[in-house]
Amino acid sequence: MRLLAGRANERCTLETYPLRHRLTIVKLGDQLRFKHILQNDTVSCGPACIAMLAGVSLETAAAEIDRHSNGKTDWAQMRVALRTFGLEHSGRPKRVADWAKIPAVALVACSRVASGDWHWVIFDRFDGLIYDPLAKNGPRRFDVGNVRHPISYLTVHRTKEEIGVARGAGRG
Repeated sequence: MRLLAGRANERCTLETYPLRHRLTIVKLGDQLRFKHILQNDTVSCGPACIAMLAGVSLETAAAEIDRHSNGKTDWAQMRVALRTFGLEHSGRPKRVADWAKIPAVALVACSRVASGDWHWVIFDRFDGLIYDPLAKNGPRRFDVGNVRHPISYLTVHRTKEEIGVARGAGRG
């Protein structure tokens, strides 16, 4: 199932999507929705985000992603990785210039640098958190003043298994 967020006065609905792997969702009350995973080098932000979404270790995610020879990942590789772990997504990435336009839970490419590279993060609109694999203090509240600029995103569909996941689920 995925939770579709609406305006504050609208009801949310649930939709079912079959997945092989359960998303590591543990946000009930003040708990975090995903287990935060740090990247272990300058180019493993993609595998770290896949690991968080799939509820697997960074090593498991990295082993399954066919990365470029320099270790970096692009949208095509990230979409394949999501499918490899049985995660449904919105298809083609959508360009965006404003975090407020990103719905639901999304894998986000943000802040291009002069080299043309970008950084992968997870944005959880429901909780207003950005899960940045570079952030050593864990996910942070969405605040326009303290985040990179988004470039494009894929919505990652959530399942009923992620609602009420047992504490300690996922590995990292």
